[in-house]
Formats: sequence, C-alpha cells, structure tokens
Amino acid sequence: GLISNRSSWTSQDGKNGYFFKGSNKNLTNSESVFLFASGYRADGTGDCNGRDSSGFYWSSTPYNDRSYSLYFSSGSNISIDREYRAMAYSVRCVQE
Repeated sequence: GLISNRSSWTSQDGKNGYFFKGSNKNLTNSESVFLFASGYRADGTGDCNGRDSSGFYWSSTPYNDRSYSLYFSSGSNISIDREYRAMAYSVRCVQE
C-alpha cells in the first residue's frame, strides 16, 4: 500500500520526503505518515549518504540475515528490497 498511496515529493518542516497513506487513499495528510529523505549510513565506511534526496527505512519483516526495507528518492523512485541489517537505515513506528 505504501508504494501506490503516496503524495508527490514535498517538504514538511524544512525536510524533503513523501506523505504515505498505506492502503486507504481517502486519508488526509494529517492522517498519514511523513517519511523524510533521511539518507543512510554505509555499513563499510560509515559515510552518510543521500540525506535530503532519498529515504531508507526498515520494515519489521526479517528475511534470513537481512530485513525488508523501503527506499524512495526525489526522482519518484520507490521500491521494497532486502538489505543487510548492518546498514543504518531509519526506523519509523507506524500503528497498523
């Protein structure tokens, strides 16, 4: 639901990102979650990358020695992938 129910690229409190509405397209922005372009910390170098232009968020769903994650960017790219847990992605608690 997150991939198909998001706003256009926007800014909230000076941070770039998207509003996500889950599977309910009728929710207002106040009833959705804003995920900002948090970037990530690389596991090998510790470098911070992508801040203000892309977001990387962990899901609560594990996959062997990895976990599912949500990726998005200002260029409308968005995907769900599996990444090693050593990557320092953001976590945002969302009520189901």
